[in-house]
Amino acid sequence: MTAGPLDAELAAFCESGVSIVVACRGPDGWPIVGLAVACAADAAAQRLRLILSREPNRALLSAVAQSGALAATFSQPGSHRSIQFKGGALREDAAHPDDIRRAAEQTDAFCRTLVQAGYSEALASAYCAHNPADLATLSFSPSDAFLQTPGPGAGGALPR
Repeated sequence: MTAGPLDAELAAFCESGVSIVVACRGPDGWPIVGLAVACAADAAAQRLRLILSREPNRALLSAVAQSGALAATFSQPGSHRSIQFKGGALREDAAHPDDIRRAAEQTDAFCRTLVQAGYSEALASAYCAHNPADLATLSFSPSDAFLQTPGPGAGGALPR
């Protein structure tokens, strides 16, 4: 196993149907933010494969291709647990059938979480909606991980 910040527990958290916010620096230095709908996490290989809709994330994908680095924050609405990974060694690919399946499963789980948190089913469904034909993947190797859960430890690096 390669040493790195992604362990089996964090990998399971990333795949559990959480909010995934992706960001990088644009060519002008300002942040560009997008949303992923799902994730495939491989702790042994230290790789995160983000599954995202191509059309609404066009600017993000372009900026990531230029910068070679990104940050992805995974947040669970019910507990407010949030973990951020930063890294590089990026690769964009077309979504495969497994990615499409993961997107459906994880967005269904996230939609249920939003409804349990008090959001209307209509709003939760709209937020989680995606077109399987428009999905792409963005794989990267996380070099650092940070606790972003609100509280006294927020922003602290997670142990490797």
